[in-house]
Amino acid sequence: MNSESFEPTDPSAIMGALMKASSGKYRDNLQKFAINPGEALGVPVPEIRKIAKGVLPGRSIALELWSSGVHEAMILATMVFPPNELTLKEASNMLKEIRSWDLCDHFTGNLVANSTIAIRTIADWLQMESEFERRAAFSTIAQLDRRKFYTAENVKFFFNCIRKAATDDRNFVKKAVLWAILAIGKTCREYNSLSILIAKEISGMDSKPAKWIAGRALKELTSGKVAEHLEKFPCP
Repeated sequence: MNSESFEPTDPSAIMGALMKASSGKYRDNLQKFAINPGEALGVPVPEIRKIAKGVLPGRSIALELWSSGVHEAMILATMVFPPNELTLKEASNMLKEIRSWDLCDHFTGNLVANSTIAIRTIADWLQMESEFERRAAFSTIAQLDRRKFYTAENVKFFFNCIRKAATDDRNFVKKAVLWAILAIGKTCREYNSLSILIAKEISGMDSKPAKWIAGRALKELTSGKVAEHLEKFPCP
C-alpha cells in the first residue's frame, strides 16, 4: 500500500484505499476470532496501520471515518484521532457504537489510554452494564503507559475495579479483567506481589469467572518467565 496513493484528508479516498487493501478471504475468517464481519471489508490490521500513516491526523477526519460504521474505517479512526482532543462525552458516545472486542481494544489502546481522560473513563465505564463498556474499562487499564499511569494510587484504584468486576461471567469482560491483572503484575516486583494477592483474594469468591481469572493470573504471574522479566524493571 502506497500511503501517497490517496488524499490524506479525504474520507472517500481513504475508504477507497481500505477497499483496495481488502480481502474477501480475510473477511470470511473474522468470525473465527469472534468478530462479526457484518460491516467489515476484510483488511488486516497491518494494512490499516500502513494506510493510517498516510492520513493527516485530525479530530474531524477521524470522526468522519468513525461515523461510516465500517469496521476497518473505525479502527483507522482510532489511529488518527489526536488523543489530547478526546472528551469524556465523546469517548462514551463512541464506545456505545462498538460491537466487537477488537474495535474496543483498538479504541482504548490507540486513543483512550493515551488521552488526558483515561482514568476518568475507567471509573465511568466500570459502572456501565453493556459488555463492551465494561470491557473497555479494563482494556484501558491494560494498555495505559505503565511508567506514567501505574502510580500507587492508581493501582489501588485498579485493584478495586478488578474486585468489582471479577464475578462478571461475560467472556469479553472476564478476559479483559485478566488482561488488566497481568499488565499490573508484570510491571515490577512490588506490583507483581500485590497482583498475586488480589488474584488469591478473588479466587476465594464463590464465582466461576473469579476463579477462572485467578487461576490463570496466578499461573502466569508466578512463572519463572515473569520473574526473569521483573528483574529488569523498577516500580514507577
